[in-house]
Amino acid sequence: MSVERTKAQRLARLAAQVDWSKVIDPYTGERLGPELLTGLWAADRLTAGRTCEILHYTANGDGSSVGIPAAEILPILVGAARDPDVTVRFDILRTITDIADTGNTAPTAKVAPILEGRWRPTVDPAWPPAWERAADGLLPLLDDDDSLLRIAAVDALAQSAAHADSLIPRFLTLFVNEPDLWLAERLVRGVGELARHATQRREEALAWLRLRLTVVETGAEPDLEEDPDAWFAWFEEIHHDVRLPAAEALSRALAQWPE
Repeated sequence: MSVERTKAQRLARLAAQVDWSKVIDPYTGERLGPELLTGLWAADRLTAGRTCEILHYTANGDGSSVGIPAAEILPILVGAARDPDVTVRFDILRTITDIADTGNTAPTAKVAPILEGRWRPTVDPAWPPAWERAADGLLPLLDDDDSLLRIAAVDALAQSAAHADSLIPRFLTLFVNEPDLWLAERLVRGVGELARHATQRREEALAWLRLRLTVVETGAEPDLEEDPDAWFAWFEEIHHDVRLPAAEALSRALAQWPE
């Protein structure tokens, strides 16, 4: 079977999972269809990027609410994020993150005084269970070779309230072995986000964040000229200074609960 035929069959299976009657532009009422999959998997990055923007807008509108299309297109987004042939995987993960973040915050979001009693953000009831089912599909991306994809996966999964207790130990383990400071900082912030929703692992996460407020000593720096091997061993040791993101994450986690 040819590669193109295999791809076509896979996209057809994804398309069949969607109730396209619910995938409608939130403002124009235009109904969208399976051609979106062709666009998202396009080799042309501009086409794929534009399709991702359409899906983002269709599901999340202006970013204040999670619409009916979100739960329908989520399997498509997760499938595309996991496929190395897709050229905009980072953008897709950012889209998932934005929708999930809105899903977590919209129910308690404050509205402008002029809108009180007239309008408030909404989350389609189908979204939370859909996100709970789909989040596991992003776990393999935490080990992706591309650090940008790992960062985007961390950000997305940090919004998975239903999986907070199982994700916290995973994030802590990843932090220990992560050489990239930027990603280490995202993991710290991710732990803070998950701590807002965790029950069994909340105190563990808070204690870990408090520990990150101090710099872990790695010993005196060896002289490079006198002992190059010792210097390189010292340099390669994981010793991230993540005090600022830890403080931000801890503040955000504690703001969720009176302590």
